[in-house]
Amino acid sequence: MLKRILLLLSTVFLVIIQSTVFYFWIMDWRKLVTYDGLIVWSASIILGMIVYRFYSSLNACEKSFEILKKVHLISTSITIFLGILSLLIESVTSSMP
Repeated sequence: MLKRILLLLSTVFLVIIQSTVFYFWIMDWRKLVTYDGLIVWSASIILGMIVYRFYSSLNACEKSFEILKKVHLISTSITIFLGILSLLIESVTSSMP
């Protein structure tokens, strides 16, 4: 029971953090590429993978946990995609004369 509550709270927390990363990526990327911003971005990806691993080990067939698992996977996947896209954009713009 405690594990399920912790998964729920961590999912809500990570989705909020990852949504904030997405907001800053679109609106004000300069704040996101600071040292603190990159730490938060990286930590949210790493914690997202760890929490998803716990979801995979949980044998809950409840509909609510399946929905939370999918929301968490989508949120973490978008955050990883933004990181890859940022690296690609940085490599393209740095190679320009």
